[in-house]
Amino acid sequence: MAFLGAVSLIAAACGGSSPKSTTGSTAPTAPAVASMPKSGGSLSIGVEAVWHPIDPLDATTFTDADISMAVLAPLFDLGPGGTLQPDLATGYTAQDGDKAYVITLRQNVTFQDGTPFDAQAVVFNLQRDANPANACKCRVDLKDLASVVATDPTTVTVTLTHPDSTFPSLLANVPGMMASPAAVQQEGKGFGLHPVGAGPFKFVSEVANSSVTLAKWPGYWNAPKPYLDSVTFKVIPDVSTRLASLQSGAIQDDEDILPTEISTVQSASNLQVQSLGGVGTYFVEFQTQRAPLNNVVARQAITYATDPQVIDNALFAGKASTGIESPWTPQSWAYPGPSVPGYPAYDLAKAKQLVQQLGVLSFTLSIRNDATSVAVGQALQSEWAAAGIKVQLNELQNLALVQDSQTGKFQAMFYRLAGSYEPDGNVSLYFRSGSPQNSVGLSDPVVDQLLAQERGATTQAARKPILQSLAVQLAKDIPEDFLFAADWWRASVSNLHGVPNLANNWMELQGAWLS
Repeated sequence: MAFLGAVSLIAAACGGSSPKSTTGSTAPTAPAVASMPKSGGSLSIGVEAVWHPIDPLDATTFTDADISMAVLAPLFDLGPGGTLQPDLATGYTAQDGDKAYVITLRQNVTFQDGTPFDAQAVVFNLQRDANPANACKCRVDLKDLASVVATDPTTVTVTLTHPDSTFPSLLANVPGMMASPAAVQQEGKGFGLHPVGAGPFKFVSEVANSSVTLAKWPGYWNAPKPYLDSVTFKVIPDVSTRLASLQSGAIQDDEDILPTEISTVQSASNLQVQSLGGVGTYFVEFQTQRAPLNNVVARQAITYATDPQVIDNALFAGKASTGIESPWTPQSWAYPGPSVPGYPAYDLAKAKQLVQQLGVLSFTLSIRNDATSVAVGQALQSEWAAAGIKVQLNELQNLALVQDSQTGKFQAMFYRLAGSYEPDGNVSLYFRSGSPQNSVGLSDPVVDQLLAQERGATTQAARKPILQSLAVQLAKDIPEDFLFAADWWRASVSNLHGVPNLANNWMELQGAWLS
């Protein structure tokens, strides 16, 4: 799932796969330190799944985010720790109690087709994303957009119907990705197959379901960046094959390795490991609008029957970050702690009691068809069977899994959200009534009210108790059974530098270089 950094896809989201952790006795290898960036060279990145068309309207997974950041570029960026930084925009001023924002833009910037990046281009993009007819996955983030006006060529004024303190962070995510208006108008619905933005790299070519190649754009505003001549993303779904490709030199970066692979990478003198942490979660999501999981008692029974620690010990040598009972991890300032009041933590006796109360409980669990996800699915199947719950596994390719999640075409699904530094990014898209990414079908007026309240609050101190109340309400609804934190380990060649460590696993490449 996904879909992006601030209010993310990508919280980027993405289909289920293996949990990772920053815990464990083996320390990660620090990226090699080099002096001055060097221009030139090509980078091949092994990714676990194919991407959607490179268009803000379609962006969902963190791989979508990686490519979109490189080609399109956002108004703002999220640096390590979630600090908001300028990109195509230079800054903003909040007005009228966070109900309006005046955004200042970088001057003398052009899109890769030579058309100017200016206030009118920003207006075009925000209105395009907000237009219901365009069915942007991000449109719920812009539902309070009242108007967007080009005050002058380098200033945009955005007015909202309600105060929203999270709005600037949205512009570091999908809604802030800037596409060339001229290219959109020329290509129409095919824009994502021939994307044009103002990012550091230009789109060159794509081999469907296999690879996409980007080339350095000499007109990038932040010269001498980018340093790399080209970047290629290669789809290698199997984790072992992806690591073997890194070891052989077929790729120079592996976006997502298993905790059990860390020592192998560390033993190679030409490789390095980056521990990114995680701001998202692995979970089982429930379709709350369809029997039998429209019954909250059934969802409670399943969650009571789930012991993430046993799965961690059996499959991941105890290195997965368990004890997650909310959409936030310890790396988020909204983390309510490992125990949320009312959350149905593992209790097999209670699970059995509820299954007996139901009489029978059987359903299908959709999982991605990689070896690790299948192993997790089988482990869940075994745990739930101990409580008398019967489960059939449905193995799918990643994009099919993502599509089924977005359309609600499942009963239960093992899934992952890459997560967001902005806590709202882990909840509003996925639990607000009517959101196109509310795949669980939750419709709870209390949740909606809390989401509105936390966006209207202007400080972390004011927002945190509201978000903690939201965690308690979600513990009552149980739209998701939380399993692990989505911690990330990234492996690469030791002469790759300049890639920031981001806990949502976005790979920002404008400063990347090879020594």
